[in-house]
Amino acid sequence: MQVAALAEAEETKDKIKPVGQIRLESATGNTPVVFDHSLDTEPLVTKTSLALKNLLGYLQFTPGGLVKILRGSDKAGAIANSAAVIAMGTDLTETLLLSLHPFNRGDIEDLPTWEKELPSIADLCSDPKPLTGINDRYSRCSRAVLFRYIGNDHVVSELYFAAGIAIAEDSDSTDPMLCYRINKDGKAIRVSYQQGRAIWRDLPSMVPDPTCTQDQPPVVLDWAVNLYNALGELDREVHLLSAGLTSNKAKLERWRIERIELPQALLSEPDIAQYLRDLIRFAETTFYSLRTIMKNFIAHTLPDPEHKDTRAKAGLILDQSPAAITYFTAAERALPTLMQQIVNAEIDEAEEGWKLALAEGAEAAWQAARRSLGDAPRVIRADACYWPRFRGLVKKELLPPTE
Repeated sequence: MQVAALAEAEETKDKIKPVGQIRLESATGNTPVVFDHSLDTEPLVTKTSLALKNLLGYLQFTPGGLVKILRGSDKAGAIANSAAVIAMGTDLTETLLLSLHPFNRGDIEDLPTWEKELPSIADLCSDPKPLTGINDRYSRCSRAVLFRYIGNDHVVSELYFAAGIAIAEDSDSTDPMLCYRINKDGKAIRVSYQQGRAIWRDLPSMVPDPTCTQDQPPVVLDWAVNLYNALGELDREVHLLSAGLTSNKAKLERWRIERIELPQALLSEPDIAQYLRDLIRFAETTFYSLRTIMKNFIAHTLPDPEHKDTRAKAGLILDQSPAAITYFTAAERALPTLMQQIVNAEIDEAEEGWKLALAEGAEAAWQAARRSLGDAPRVIRADACYWPRFRGLVKKELLPPTE
């Protein structure tokens, strides 16, 4: 996983970086200092085992952007700007087995990096190379790194660093750990972390799609379900781990780890999964309908409410309010019950309970947005005008009809 040529090449032998260069949680470059308040300009002394773990993660998640060594910039790692998903076992061994891909004789040439010839400086300067398979994907040296050891090789504080062997883009190649949404043009778009959006809202992209037109779930989850089936553990819940980061060019914006527990039937029976997909997507579309009314409400608390700039400002104020978080938090609390009712074929009860939870979340979201605006006369008038419209939409979409 390291490139020995960096120590001797004229272009790289003086390009020494602190070991924090490959710590995704460190304040490298212009990354916001969130979790690690150390200064990368003061090299940390790190155990080699930890440095290797950091390197494995870095090569996968590193964002594309400036490198300035051997090349001006370099492409991203295999799962940068993505929310990777795997099935979690009770320990590391079980997790690895659940994620083990099937043997394919056609992939005989797909070798991990450590079974290939050591990369040369010429390899690092060459054009991006296509992936040969899963082994290449998860061991590709997307950046060239060589540790500078201290003493007996058990610790490292500095390293050589340069552009790596870039991955050639291939629109037909999908990552087994990633889920995709299919856009209106039929293109698969990676699911990633966006602002404060919780990953459960992307569950429709993690479960089977019987139509194969809306979503593409991670193949790694199929492997896990197949193993459970082979062991006869058909009723065992599947624990999903989602992890990843989002970057803007070379700037890391956010990284996150989330866990979700799913009844296994939602991953093995597409027809059951479709109910979950429909109800979660219903929650999304309903919120955006409600959001339109809330945006108009906020616009009418401002001068010149019909002007496009005012409406844009109202949308920004709404996005910065706790309205969306309040609504989807209420939905998240109802999610475990929803999934269990769907698996138990209690479809009517599932839909009714889900809509009632959304109705409660919607009204709480309105109140959260309303409180954030204060009690000026203009706010009170706008509230009196738009609350009945909001309540009417909630009643129409979410509440059962009254006799």
